[in-house]
Amino acid sequence: GITRAEAITILDRALKFNIPNTALRAEPFSDVATNHPYANGIAVGIINGLLDQGGRFRPDDKLNRVDLALWLVKTEPVKKQIVQLRDFKGMV
Repeated sequence: GITRAEAITILDRALKFNIPNTALRAEPFSDVATNHPYANGIAVGIINGLLDQGGRFRPDDKLNRVDLALWLVKTEPVKKQIVQLRDFKGMV
């Protein structure tokens, strides 16, 4: 499997979010140092609303389906699909 840090970075890239190669000025989570290999990808996830900052991120834990589902629901393409499904439900 892949780690949570790898997964959020892959999702950022799939959504074509710009992931800067610059060092962060502040740690986005208590367990993600600014020099962590995926710190910038994690920060981009926060900036784009996929992650809520604060607490612990557990970057080296294996990704699970619940985390991935929560992140995907926060993406714009999925939000649009949810709205369309809600609209369709009222038509039936």
